[in-house]
Amino acid sequence: MKHTFALILAGFLALTGLWAAPRPAVTPADLPEGEPKILGAVIARADGSFLGLQVVAGNFKLSFYDTKKKAIAPNVSQARATWPNPRGQGDLRTMLNLSENALVGAKPVLPPYTYNVRLVLLQGTGEQQQVVESFVVPFRG
Repeated sequence: MKHTFALILAGFLALTGLWAAPRPAVTPADLPEGEPKILGAVIARADGSFLGLQVVAGNFKLSFYDTKKKAIAPNVSQARATWPNPRGQGDLRTMLNLSENALVGAKPVLPPYTYNVRLVLLQGTGEQQQVVESFVVPFRG
């Protein structure tokens, strides 16, 4: 019985190539230039550009991408995110402000990260602030 299992395992490994000689390591220079990757939940905008919503260091981070999925600077001044409280009643909210090349929230986001996030993009400041776009994002971060 022990020998039969060993023979079956050896045959399986030989067929799948796991018993073959080790392959040389693949370096990033060997990989083909593929389509750029958007980090986080991907949001398509009306003008053909994209947004990427993710949780970084416990806070929401909203990144902006052009039509070719290359990172760009935000074209809005702020964003507001609202999501259900996973540990109680009501909703949680945060304002996402400019930080380097993205908009980042100040309020911590608690796991589990499985809810719909209502995202509103804002332009301007104070009383002159206007809603530019709004989205409901099924976030599964």
